[in-house]
Amino acid sequence: MLIVGTADEITPDAISVRMAGEIEGSWLVRFRGIPHVGSSHAPEEYGRTVVTFLGTNASPA
Repeated sequence: MLIVGTADEITPDAISVRMAGEIEGSWLVRFRGIPHVGSSHAPEEYGRTVVTFLGTNASPA
């Protein structure tokens, strides 16, 4: 899972999309208006997203 913010200057949108496209079965989660370290700007949303990801029972084919 890749988690970025749309205001992330370290990992711009185009780079995060390309990275996710190169990792089979990956999730790309983008938080609107949040910079690089999203966990400190939206801790509850970040936490829920990570728990959901960890709770899935899916793996790439």
